[in-house]
Amino acid sequence: MEDTLAVLNALVREGVVEQYAIGGAVAAIAWVEPFDTVDLDVFVYLPASVHPLHPLEGVIAYLRQRGYEFEGEFINVEGVPVQFLPAEDATGLRKAALDRALEYAYLDQVTTRIITPEYLIALALDTHRSKDYERVFRLLTQAPVDRGLVDELVGRYHLQPQWEVFTRRYPECA
Repeated sequence: MEDTLAVLNALVREGVVEQYAIGGAVAAIAWVEPFDTVDLDVFVYLPASVHPLHPLEGVIAYLRQRGYEFEGEFINVEGVPVQFLPAEDATGLRKAALDRALEYAYLDQVTTRIITPEYLIALALDTHRSKDYERVFRLLTQAPVDRGLVDELVGRYHLQPQWEVFTRRYPECA
């Protein structure tokens, strides 16, 4: 993972992306007990010059020039399947999550940025798959979560229907 993070940091250093933060299950593992996951979700700010119909073209070209290849929907970066997700979305949730990401020293060797538990919860609710609801449960029961901020994000990003589904599945978190 250290080598993968070094490549992500190089993307920023070389101006391929303006900033990134790790989200999804890998970010959740920084806050809760470890569990299995397949890929690394990386939210990225892209330079203003990026073509809106091909937002990840520069990232893909940069990585391919360095020998990294696609495996299905992921780019294998130093043995880790990575999914890049542009932070610009219609609701602004991804952008807000990336803006508020925290620096994190992975194994005290490589600095990276991870999304906070509250924004991981909002992103998981927004995606609303079964495994996302399980992640919300883990975060709410194991991570240091500001419930007031979670409530604010649920309202701000119109996630009430997903929250209701979650609390029916996990009434102890209501």
